[in-house]
Amino acid sequence: DHPLFKQIGLQVLTNYIMLVERMRSAILLFFILISVIAGVYTVNNLGMNTDTREMLSADLPWRQMDLNYEKHFPQFLDTILIVIEANTPDQAADTATLLNQKLNDDPSLINTIYYPRSLSTFRENALLFLSEQELYELSDNLAKIQPFLTRLTDDMSIRGLFNMLSDAINAIEDGEDFDIEPLVYELNKGIESILNESAYRVSWQNLIDPESASSNTVYRDFIILQPVLNKDEMLPAEQAIGKIRELVNSPDIAKTGATIRLTGSEVLAQEEL
Repeated sequence: DHPLFKQIGLQVLTNYIMLVERMRSAILLFFILISVIAGVYTVNNLGMNTDTREMLSADLPWRQMDLNYEKHFPQFLDTILIVIEANTPDQAADTATLLNQKLNDDPSLINTIYYPRSLSTFRENALLFLSEQELYELSDNLAKIQPFLTRLTDDMSIRGLFNMLSDAINAIEDGEDFDIEPLVYELNKGIESILNESAYRVSWQNLIDPESASSNTVYRDFIILQPVLNKDEMLPAEQAIGKIRELVNSPDIAKTGATIRLTGSEVLAQEEL
């Protein structure tokens, strides 16, 4: 607030204004030139990275472990996980198989698709994943119903089904040890679904292994895929996610009655962005 400082400041400001008035054209050109140079530098040196993992320092111990994992298992990076949920294992598997087929028919936005159930290794060696006790129980169940399955194979109509059921009832009356309650339960749920116009199909897997069936059980199947990413976009996986949702909402998939959800690193990253 000293008068001398005020006078000096006022004089400097006055001289600056007079300079701008005299050299306004040169100053305007100077700032235009600086703006152009800054714009060129920005285009050539600055960019946008939508990978949220790069926000963390690579020097962090756990981040170093994560980078090492990414190096050795690149197939699990930038993935979308499709979760199929249904009331029966057959329904979940059928829906997942159909969706996997549709995804493979149009791979333009997808790099890789991994559906474990479709691999011959699991299909041909599935029994190796069961315990010895589970194998014995499955073998016993198949042995018991084998004659009825043969009868049903000869006539796979509704008539054949009820003829098989009639034979089973007669066998029980003759002293055979058969439990037809799971079959009656599945048939009843199938009939109720028709009356209620809901999607449900009799689960033959539950019939072979009745102990695995439960009215409150939700059966899941999974498809893992790597989408084609557009790194120059704010949402790199937007096109791939949109295509997957379009297939999920298609009439063929919707009529299966299964619930399909998307998760995985790319879906979560898109939600974050």
